[in-house]
Amino acid sequence: MSGLCVLSTSCVPPGIRGALNQWMIEVLPGIFVGRPSRRVRDHLWVSLVDAFEGEDGPYAALIHQSDCEQGYRIEKVGDHRYAVTDFDGLQLITVRHRSGEAPFDPLEELPDPSW
Repeated sequence: MSGLCVLSTSCVPPGIRGALNQWMIEVLPGIFVGRPSRRVRDHLWVSLVDAFEGEDGPYAALIHQSDCEQGYRIEKVGDHRYAVTDFDGLQLITVRHRSGEAPFDPLEELPDPSW
């Protein structure tokens, strides 16, 4: 049996959305959950990546079971503030700040201890 698969999307073309609904359940708008076989999952992902190629704005993230240290793998397509960064095989999320926005510094909010 294949592992659980979660797909988070935005701006999915109707044809791809129909294919996703054949194999997975859309629990919230743009959030698909299911247990498709690896072959079906890979085919759906390639179709989604091809549909997003050259487009500006849509994005998708696929989280599926894997034999890696974390037990799951994250794949992304499109541009989003939340990026997947690989740290020696460990996939972590990094948040890019919007242009012109200074990164949040928690130490900046502390009072000056030099009193």
